[in-house]
Amino acid sequence: MRIPLSSDRKFGLVTFFDDGGTRIRGGQQVNSDSTTTDLNSFTFHSDIGIGLRFDVPQLGLKTIRLDFAKGSSGTHTSFGIGQTF
Repeated sequence: MRIPLSSDRKFGLVTFFDDGGTRIRGGQQVNSDSTTTDLNSFTFHSDIGIGLRFDVPQLGLKTIRLDFAKGSSGTHTSFGIGQTF
């Protein structure tokens, strides 16, 4: 969900939820405690978070994104240029 924070819609706040599955055939992950995790079967991970959007047309950039999320694999921070959807 996108919420504009300025009247010209160049600054905004977003909230999001993401859920997806990954699989690596024949893959195994070695964890920090020396145990292994099988990556051959689908493992679903979900995130929920908030983000900020800045439109900067003066630099030739449409949108700069900064997202903060918390999910089943811990917390995440991401930075991007352009909208993903």
